[in-house]
Amino acid sequence: MAYLAITGKAHSRTSLALLLWPESANARTHLRGALLLLRRALGDDAPQWLADDRETVAFHGADAFVDVLDFRAALDQIRAHRHVEGQLCAACRQAAENAVARYRGDLLADFSLRDAPEFEAWL
Repeated sequence: MAYLAITGKAHSRTSLALLLWPESANARTHLRGALLLLRRALGDDAPQWLADDRETVAFHGADAFVDVLDFRAALDQIRAHRHVEGQLCAACRQAAENAVARYRGDLLADFSLRDAPEFEAWL
């Protein structure tokens, strides 16, 4: 779900399956099972967060707060605003302080997928 939310686009089931289970001949079956478990965990709210069909899967939470996206938006704002070299204006300094205050650690710090090097590289 994190990958879907952070990338912000629909992914083909095949590309997701190969990203997560690159060495498995049953990658699409594994993905189907993972999506079933995710839908069960989300319960009645699943359609609010997960948009999927026979070919694609996407995060469907436009109103959701995604901390990584919020952090990136703050950095993008700071980079886009012109400053004297080495100095931030008050608004950008505040944006940086807010981003740092919300930082809770590395993305998916205790999570890894064995034998999924493309996912690990993305992470």
